[in-house]
Amino acid sequence: MCLDVKVWKRSQVGAGRSGTLPGMTIHTDVSTTAHNYLRLKEGINIYRTAIGLRCGTARSSFALAENGSVRALEMLSSHIEVGIDIAGECGITREELRELLWNLEEHEFLETTPSILAITTRYHSVAKHQRRDILPDAAFSQLQRRVAPELAHARLLPGVHDSGVSIINARQNVRVEIYGSDRIATLLYGILLSSGVTYTHFALGTRSDATAVIDTDLSAGFIRATDVGHGFKQRMEILGKELSLFPIESHENAQEIDETEPERFIKIHTGQLDPQLLAQWMASGHE
Repeated sequence: MCLDVKVWKRSQVGAGRSGTLPGMTIHTDVSTTAHNYLRLKEGINIYRTAIGLRCGTARSSFALAENGSVRALEMLSSHIEVGIDIAGECGITREELRELLWNLEEHEFLETTPSILAITTRYHSVAKHQRRDILPDAAFSQLQRRVAPELAHARLLPGVHDSGVSIINARQNVRVEIYGSDRIATLLYGILLSSGVTYTHFALGTRSDATAVIDTDLSAGFIRATDVGHGFKQRMEILGKELSLFPIESHENAQEIDETEPERFIKIHTGQLDPQLLAQWMASGHE
């Protein structure tokens, strides 16, 4: 750790690693804390200001003493052996360590729950069973790399106490149905799929009056001018497989979801809304 550099960042960690991080409170005794396995969230920096060191992000930070606290943060950013005395290793008192841990917890800079990236299996298809074999192979390693940008944002959201995986996993438990036939609907479809909301689809009958791609569907990076005139449904299926953060098999589609109710069912409408459709949604309790 060189303090002559302007910024220090927690080293990169694979998106799918697990961390058994016990919950902490400000009343936790340091002698007990020394035996716990703690992790500092990625994206937490140490930087120097005119009045001293600070630890945190651009949105939230706290003053950091120029003593063994920096070394303690280094240790918290890696795997700590069970039973190690952090205060003793860093040359700080137990009270100083207690204050550091309190600040980290107060600003939600610590991971305190396990981080396990999961792939749901809600579809009725052969791929439903094949996905169980994805986890240990190269495909899952590739998925870890793809999900890293999402985790970088999710882990620093308020109320998140892991590496952000819980947010990404929760997105797979939401079903989104899009009504609309303009570029806004197309953009939403692509953005939701690429951010991990795998069960996103266009409502049946939405394109009954325009089965082919038209000029109003054109959107940067999704629908190109060369797609005009081609089948809209076919293009969306191809687009979904290209953009989806999580794998979608070739013989799967959003209409094959089984009877298992998702945690949330959200309907989105773009353009002029039919009053009868709105009344139907309100009666059914959908968002």
